[in-house]
Amino acid sequence: MRITSITIFLILLITAACDTERSFSIPEENYFVKFYGEEGEQEGVDFIVNPDGTIVMVGNTERQGVLKQIYVVKVDANGHLIWQRSIGLPDKNDFAKDIELHPDGRLVIAGETEMGTNNKDVYIKTMSQDGNELDSARAGLKLTNGAEADEETKSVTVISAGSSLEAGFIVSGSTTAVLVSTNQPNNVKDGLHFRFTNSLRLLDKNTDAYGSVKEGNDSEDILQKVIQKGPNDYYGFGYTNRLRNNSRDFKFWVIQFNDLGLPLNEGTTLLDTLGTTLESELLTSTTTIPIESGGGFMLGGLAIGSGGEARGYIVKLKNPLSFSKSDLSFQKYPVNLGINNLGDSKDFKVNILSNGKFILTATSYLNDNADILFTTLDSNMDVEFGPLIFSGEGDDFAGSVSELPNGRILLMGTMTVGQSTSPGQKKMVLMKLNPNGKLAE
Repeated sequence: MRITSITIFLILLITAACDTERSFSIPEENYFVKFYGEEGEQEGVDFIVNPDGTIVMVGNTERQGVLKQIYVVKVDANGHLIWQRSIGLPDKNDFAKDIELHPDGRLVIAGETEMGTNNKDVYIKTMSQDGNELDSARAGLKLTNGAEADEETKSVTVISAGSSLEAGFIVSGSTTAVLVSTNQPNNVKDGLHFRFTNSLRLLDKNTDAYGSVKEGNDSEDILQKVIQKGPNDYYGFGYTNRLRNNSRDFKFWVIQFNDLGLPLNEGTTLLDTLGTTLESELLTSTTTIPIESGGGFMLGGLAIGSGGEARGYIVKLKNPLSFSKSDLSFQKYPVNLGINNLGDSKDFKVNILSNGKFILTATSYLNDNADILFTTLDSNMDVEFGPLIFSGEGDDFAGSVSELPNGRILLMGTMTVGQSTSPGQKKMVLMKLNPNGKLAE
């Protein structure tokens, strides 16, 4: 049963026999809800907005007889389809995780390719604005016994030339290619920061003296995002279960490394400041706050309790970082969204608004099905408007959210359609909303 103390938008999805673009008859220049996909099921993960107002979305597609591929869609400012592409190996599963816009206009897509059991490789591809595939690369590491390791991708960052190495991209994530030690039974993953040139050549230790893995420590380490601070200064944001104060709960983790990938700061002091020992905090989004909005970094994620319940957790850090306790501006757990808690949740993301406030989206399991949750937060991370729940006929999942220059909101993700007469199919969804997240003026 739905909770009636919060505002709810029930989006009535239209059942159709074919999987083509569908929309509501409403003023598209102001707000819309549109679905994208062909045969099979499509998921929405992330998007970028070009300077001309066009939008490029990335997700995944799966249809009968074909393994999962990466699905890329370009639309105009009113959501009308310009082109769509399915990319990936025909005999492997490919997964999209992130898309970024290069200053030269190229689209940069990062994800994973499942090469075998417990063997995923990092996948990165560049595309032109007209949908042509340019360069691509897959990269993986090996275990100490020679077997293939398992790499996980979280994001990709476009970087300029450093003090030693050329411009290109850094893919953040994790790898199981750890140093095996009988004294480190918890060292099952290390933080990964693969660095590629502009032509997608992977830099490595032997050829380029670049260290791609944060090694050592008896812990499981994951990097969610790398941000370049200067020619020889990079921040890595993630989470780790390094032993601190007799606790192995996961905590938000921030490290510093140089242009060759060598650690400059382990971030251990911040580990003693962030979170609590009562649950594990998993980082899912990293946002740089502009100077005009106060500056700093906003870290959003989920705090997982002992019973498996997941609630929002937000941390604001200063910029630049001194890697001391004074870097912490504030932290909030649980994030009060006007409901008791988020229940079982995932896809928790926070983004900055032009007025210095924030928008937050998540996939919430408050009811029998998964729904998309949206709310706006003030500068103190208190609810200003919402939460709103966008719900269709079946499971619906949040992707990414961003503010347009005119103050309207773009929200994309996945919705299940056609479930009233069949099992339903998942489709990529894009919504243009007013500044309060409504389908209205």
